[in-house]
Amino acid sequence: MGFRAFAVEWPEIMTHASINASTAPDRENPSLKKDAGIEIDWMNFSAIGAVGFSDSSSTGGPVFRYGAEFSFLIPGINLDCGIKAGTLKLSGALGKLSSPGISAGTAFHSSPGAVGGISGSLPSYNSSVSPLAAAVDFGLKLGPGKIQIQGTANMEKEWASSLCYEFTTSWAKSFSVSLTAGKFIHSRETGSSWFSQRALYPLDDYLAAMAEISFKAGSFSTSNSAAMYENPFGGVRFWFKTLDSLELKKWSLHTGIFLCDSELIACDGSRPCIRTQFFINPELCLGPIKNRFRAGLLFYDGMKISSDPLRIPYSIYTVRGDMSYSRPGFSVKASGYWTLDQLDDESKIWTSLNFSYRMGLFTAGTTLTAQFEDTDRTFSLAQKLTLANPFRLSARGKIILNENAGTIKNLKAEATLNTSFSVKNVSVNLSAGINSVLLKK
Repeated sequence: MGFRAFAVEWPEIMTHASINASTAPDRENPSLKKDAGIEIDWMNFSAIGAVGFSDSSSTGGPVFRYGAEFSFLIPGINLDCGIKAGTLKLSGALGKLSSPGISAGTAFHSSPGAVGGISGSLPSYNSSVSPLAAAVDFGLKLGPGKIQIQGTANMEKEWASSLCYEFTTSWAKSFSVSLTAGKFIHSRETGSSWFSQRALYPLDDYLAAMAEISFKAGSFSTSNSAAMYENPFGGVRFWFKTLDSLELKKWSLHTGIFLCDSELIACDGSRPCIRTQFFINPELCLGPIKNRFRAGLLFYDGMKISSDPLRIPYSIYTVRGDMSYSRPGFSVKASGYWTLDQLDDESKIWTSLNFSYRMGLFTAGTTLTAQFEDTDRTFSLAQKLTLANPFRLSARGKIILNENAGTIKNLKAEATLNTSFSVKNVSVNLSAGINSVLLKK
């Protein structure tokens, strides 16, 4: 006679609740935004359900966010499978098809990584609203690498699918290719005035496709992508993008180029106003990861087309510098940029200084920013304080001051308080916040 013990894995349950109040001098009562939700994570299954209410909502009713995800492995062929459904957040290749330009961002860049296909994830308890959709993901080892097949479709009868393959070769540490195609529905049936600045077209489905390839060989990395879109007025429109990096011992050099057809309409119906982009970014990095100094300089040039009927091309120039130093328990970062918009012949200067430090159980961060644009000046001070144990409590506060020619135009204050704690397999997250306009002229 014998006994066999089985380990029971109980589901992990996480609850969320938040309330945010916004006030203004000309408003009698604060505007409230309330969100609450519950998440369940059990073995290979995850699910979320959430509801939100907002006084400023156009519908005035509740907003629902929900979804479920299940993953499993088919033995014998080692096929990884994943199924998701709900108000999913779709990104990855779909994000590139909707917003194809380069985000030069800071003067700190990393080498381009492997390209991927469609990325779908469950919503958060306070994320933006998305249509009901389903997504599948299959992964299979094939030769020296892994092949990935992904697909998604929503209730608006839009669909997209991706085929990706990542592998290694004798001369490349990593090599990846990706193909994405889909059908997307959009239109422009109404104009903002009797004389529309852009031609109208009816609601219909339009095809779009994108090909990507990337590899890393020695100290050189590159990622290249090109896309084509069916145009509502006939023909096909294209864009092309390349990101490249050369990394040496202490120095690295990052560059990017983006070229886009002037009449391109993206898969979400938007019209990218950027026609060309170019940036070059040298960097210096000294010391190990735990005690590191880093400095970078970014030069950016982009050409846009004005949105008025004249469709005037103009350039935007930006020079940005970033410098940081970090060691265990302390980090400091200084940033600043100057940008010139040739359309209005206006320039802007922005600077920021950030400190982060740890004191026992406390972690604190302070950020000072200043922006100068013609006669307008904006200053802000942000402070964050986090307590690791026992309740993982964090508090944030921010003050924003805007003045023009020595006169204060705006004074705003923001504050949030978050706390979370766990009881056995149940996690509770609570947050509260306020956004207040203290002074407005």
